[in-house]
Amino acid sequence: MKIIFDENVPWLLRQFLTNHEVTSVPREGYGGIENGELLAKLEEYFDIFILADKNLRYQQNLRERTI
Repeated sequence: MKIIFDENVPWLLRQFLTNHEVTSVPREGYGGIENGELLAKLEEYFDIFILADKNLRYQQNLRERTI
């Protein structure tokens, strides 16, 4: 499974996901991109997006997203 961490997720958490391919938004060069555009880019390549933003569900329509 391909997992990507948002900018605000501690990189050390990857140690608990050893059986998965893990990267981060900054490592992929997506730093500073707004959530709507970021989600569109990420769902093309990743299965799971881990973030600490509790307000994303109020800011974005997530119903049709695949990530």
